[in-house]
Amino acid sequence: MTAAHLSEQVVKDKLIEFIRETFLSGDPDRELDEGTPLLEWGVIDSMRIVVLLAFIRRELSTDIPMTQISGANFRNVRKIAALVVH
Repeated sequence: MTAAHLSEQVVKDKLIEFIRETFLSGDPDRELDEGTPLLEWGVIDSMRIVVLLAFIRRELSTDIPMTQISGANFRNVRKIAALVVH
């Protein structure tokens, strides 16, 4: 199933689960929702974006064009999900 067939909310949920498990050691107490400022809070950085892009490609069957990889587009889960489904 490709991301085009998933709702934006499903993509957000998958991204949050992946980010929590991969970058936050699965810590359920760490604040993370679709609006959490990922870059500002140090949850992701340039190396982690590469890992996140690999997850998106593998699990959501979507490639994010290099021209779309920017701090603004990876600011939070909401922005990333919008890239994935559109």
